[in-house]
Amino acid sequence: MGLANVVVVAGVCALVALGCLGLIRVLGRLG
Repeated sequence: MGLANVVVVAGVCALVALGCLGLIRVLGRLG
């Protein structure tokens, strides 16, 4: 269970990071 939780958390963090980078790029283009 511990390992599975670590994998899930890592996946969520990766998705959030990609989302933030995409948002920053969009804001940079608009700005």
